Amino acid sequence: MKERRLAVAEAQLAFAALATLVTPEPVAGAEALSALLERHDEREASRYLGQWLRARSD
Repeated sequence: MKERRLAVAEAQLAFAALATLVTPEPVAGAEALSALLERHDEREASRYLGQWLRARSD
């Protein structure tokens, strides 16, 4: 696994998105985090996040 460096704004977005995942409405945060993961070529992590979100909504 290669270390990925985030800009300060991206790190703030990631922390805010993570905080929403434990709320009753995690969709917006999950989408933001997924987009950030995709931007940093972490497609597998983005895919797992999407699977988690779908499983949670079932």
